Amino acid sequence: MAGVNLNLAGDRLNYFQQGILLNLQYWQGCLAENGEESGALEQDYPGLLRAIAYGLDLAAAGWPLTFPLIEQLAPFMERRGYWEAWRELLQPALALAGRLGERAAEVNMAVLLARLSFRQSRPADTVHYYRRAIRLARQTGDVYNLARACTNLGYSYIEWGFLHRAEILCCYALDIFDQLDNDHGRAHTKNHLGVLYTQQGRWALARQHLEQACQIWQSRHDEYGSMYGYMNLGVLFIYMEDAESALRHSEMALHYAEQVGEKLEAATITMNLGIAYRLKEQWVEAQHFTRQAEQVFQDLSHNFGLALVLDNWALIYMQQQDWEKAAWTLQAALKAWRDLDNKYGEIRVMTYYAEYELNRGQKSAAHRWLRQAEHLLREQSRTKGYTLLFQRADEIRRNLTKN
Repeated sequence: MAGVNLNLAGDRLNYFQQGILLNLQYWQGCLAENGEESGALEQDYPGLLRAIAYGLDLAAAGWPLTFPLIEQLAPFMERRGYWEAWRELLQPALALAGRLGERAAEVNMAVLLARLSFRQSRPADTVHYYRRAIRLARQTGDVYNLARACTNLGYSYIEWGFLHRAEILCCYALDIFDQLDNDHGRAHTKNHLGVLYTQQGRWALARQHLEQACQIWQSRHDEYGSMYGYMNLGVLFIYMEDAESALRHSEMALHYAEQVGEKLEAATITMNLGIAYRLKEQWVEAQHFTRQAEQVFQDLSHNFGLALVLDNWALIYMQQQDWEKAAWTLQAALKAWRDLDNKYGEIRVMTYYAEYELNRGQKSAAHRWLRQAEHLLREQSRTKGYTLLFQRADEIRRNLTKN
């Protein structure tokens, strides 16, 4: 930068801009050398975020260096739970991509914001950004990202109980990935379908899809994908009440989660370990893992995870016949699901309440809770992902009739 006269406004601006670009190049070199999962990044990422923010301020001049850094940093920011800081960068990045006419980048930014919104339990934002990505991908003929957004939106719908809608999106995406012969997308979509069929109680089909996903990820040495596959197999075996298989697969999933530094999913897997130990009535282990998961969900302000933890505490106390603790935990769980406006969770807790009262010999109270659950269930469709809850309510009704 020889010949720069810092007394001149134009030279000062140029000097500042060149400094930003050099800083961006420095960070590109760091990530190329050390990778986005390096231990050093844990300490240095605030400086990288500042560099990206300055790069976005340069608009077109900074975009060629800034956009690749955002893509590279995304897994680190998502897995470590630095979500609000990440949202503050992704939103202006998406807006800038739109202004610059960078349609491929705009699709990617929309997908990143959708993924982040899903992690933050923000359903409306999740749907908004995935639909934006789908629309843009169709306009530009980007079939890979079209399928990517469809399968991810499908998975989101699974979590929210809209299984018919989810199956249409995931099967559509799987057809595209098969045409592209894309194993990455194929494995993720089979994993999503495995979760969907688990929710429908179709155990054999769920296991088939999940094991196929794991086989693909293992062949590709994909630790992140393997984490999801084994985690969901663990959940499947929990539903099947096969505690030993649930423990084995959940432990494998936790190993991979720790390898890739995934905090949120590690907490979910830890909670699943607690559930498996509860099935084995090993109370010390069940409480230990449930407490560990609860602490991480609290640190991440992840209200959905905290509601699940409350469910599991209630079931632990119920199985131990600690009725007082079970009562206040069920009350807290019911409030948590209502605060989230999550009907599935709300109805499930009502069935727990019915079982709680039945186990205490309070049949009239059990009937009241079951009637409330059945009333809400009648407002739902069996194709909306409530199959297991319908089955649960029917089983409680039979038990009440027998007693």
